[in-house]
Amino acid sequence: MNTNLSRRTFFGMAAAATAAAAVPILTESQLAFAQRRRIARDIPPGAVRIDANENPLGPCSGACATMASLIPEGGRYDFELTQKLIDTFSAAEGLKPDYVLAYAGSSEPLHYSVLAFTSKDRSYVTADPGYEAGMYAAKVSGANIVKVPLAKDYSHDVRAMIAADPNAGVFYICNPNNPTGTMLETTAIDKFLANIPAHVVVVLDEAYYEFAVHFATLRKLQYSRSLEYLQRGANVIVLRTFSKAHGLAGVRVGYGLGPAELLGYCARMRNTFSVSSVAQAAALAALDDHPHIQSVVENNAIQSRDLSQGLLALGYGVVPTSANFVFCDLREDAANYADRLHKESIAVRPLGSWGAPNCIRVTIGRPEQNRAFLRAASVLKSDAENRSASR
Repeated sequence: MNTNLSRRTFFGMAAAATAAAAVPILTESQLAFAQRRRIARDIPPGAVRIDANENPLGPCSGACATMASLIPEGGRYDFELTQKLIDTFSAAEGLKPDYVLAYAGSSEPLHYSVLAFTSKDRSYVTADPGYEAGMYAAKVSGANIVKVPLAKDYSHDVRAMIAADPNAGVFYICNPNNPTGTMLETTAIDKFLANIPAHVVVVLDEAYYEFAVHFATLRKLQYSRSLEYLQRGANVIVLRTFSKAHGLAGVRVGYGLGPAELLGYCARMRNTFSVSSVAQAAALAALDDHPHIQSVVENNAIQSRDLSQGLLALGYGVVPTSANFVFCDLREDAANYADRLHKESIAVRPLGSWGAPNCIRVTIGRPEQNRAFLRAASVLKSDAENRSASR
């Protein structure tokens, strides 16, 4: 741990903690819900909702049973569950328990990391387009937000990120990137960390970790050595969540991982009871259900292929994904396209607010959901071609 970082950050903690109390912790689901309300406020309950990167298979049966069994105990605190969850995860990953903090999802530690380590003098550097949530915290801390365009293959341009501000407070890397689904291999992260000053904090967001590992294995690639970075004391905070592969998005539980001293600054802003006992018990059950995770990532791999091929056949641009969604360039106005899909009871995410007005992000769903979307997309394509021909 870099001592200069510690001293500098310590004196800024009072202001950061005050700011933390005021800033809303916006999650992917909340951002998507706001978008959904704008374009699909009357979409029926049975609609195909493939707009928020939710797990179409949901939580495992063990997690569901555990949550149901704890309802009668909802009137009591359970102080032991948090430590049990941390001990279970840290033992499985070979980390010291004080390198792990439990949070309500992974957006919470992202916000606290940005509030702790950015300021008007220390910028927040992120990919563009990239996951938006950290920018809300950076605005509160008064940090300059530096958005660096993605490389031609839609992945993080790490060289350009370093060049944009080598003395930034936080470099944020969402890997795989949301909304493009692109993955940085281990060698790229290694080079990135080797070329930034020791006092800079890097936040590695691995919300889609399980999907990325599966895709990397299929493609014979190296995905992540993030826990090794922690073990050697690098100024890295790793974010993981149960929202995606484990299907607990609405339950809200995740981790912030990092050297104990680094996490300590974030912990000062953390509410001890931010994660409910029900959420923690569900997470413990989900950790043990390896067959469910395997079925989730296998469905995702197969359906991502079918979904991508279907969109390519319609003439759209598709970026190969390492996550549970597909980034698609429609080459037409995405907001209007999403409105038309809404009339067919299908919700996708238009990306105009992320600087990609002709693109959508489609969550990889169950086979029947993906087929329904592709049928509707085919009809929209035919309608557009017919209108064009009649002019």
